[in-house]
Amino acid sequence: ADQEMGLRGEVVLRALGDEEPLVDWARESCVVEVAEGLEVRVVNDASRLDRGAGEAASASSSELTEASCETGAVVWDGAVTLARSLSREAVRGKVVLELGAGVGLAGATAAMLGAKRVVLSDLPHRLEGLRRTIRENGIEAEARVLDWTAGGEVERADLVLCSECVYDEALVD
Repeated sequence: ADQEMGLRGEVVLRALGDEEPLVDWARESCVVEVAEGLEVRVVNDASRLDRGAGEAASASSSELTEASCETGAVVWDGAVTLARSLSREAVRGKVVLELGAGVGLAGATAAMLGAKRVVLSDLPHRLEGLRRTIRENGIEAEARVLDWTAGGEVERADLVLCSECVYDEALVD
């Protein structure tokens, strides 16, 4: 189903495959316009994908695991939509935690919009990519390991961001 709306604070829904992706994840580096006059540079690592986006989308959920399909290595439409939905008013002065940050687009956007503190979290093999996004954008943020399956402490936050994190049914059983 398609639903067209504005960028700020509104959700845009569309069926998969209706349009071209919002970002060319095959490019090593791309600049995403998240708001008028606000761009975030993300570094994709498409070489880390063990299968292409088309194959990942058609694979059964039991086949999609972090080990078999490194989806966090590239930016996907959900992260772009989430980043574009953020506003200065929503994040200014807040502690923001991005779960399963992948390349960190939404969290980087929050930092650029004035969040007091931003933590980009993901599994250990994604930290270097998150640190590259932090460096490329000259933002104050922290890349931290957070494995939901391991239990333990979760960062306290005023706002938690998450997009396309649960693609493997085993993560929610």
